[in-house]
Amino acid sequence: MHPPPPRAAPPAGLDAAELRAQFARWAAFGRGSAGADSLGHAQFAKMCRDAGLAGDGALSGAEVDLIFVRARARGAQRLAYPEFLAALALAAEKLGVGAAKD
Repeated sequence: MHPPPPRAAPPAGLDAAELRAQFARWAAFGRGSAGADSLGHAQFAKMCRDAGLAGDGALSGAEVDLIFVRARARGAQRLAYPEFLAALALAAEKLGVGAAKD
């Protein structure tokens, strides 16, 4: 059993309001504004593909699936905003990108 993913905050220097707006945009994709509070698996996978995080030498489809499952709350089928941030942190870790270490 895997430990729960870290609860991530938006990275320093990143506009938190813009990140929240992008989350709402992807959460509403295919669902209308009623779905803007959580992100389903298909929406997360499409976001990863469209953002260049998946495919063509980046994350595989299976890795995207595992990140989604690790980030979501136990028993949940969708990612709320805090879980979305955790999923982004997991994807960055898997891709080897993130904050520089001193």
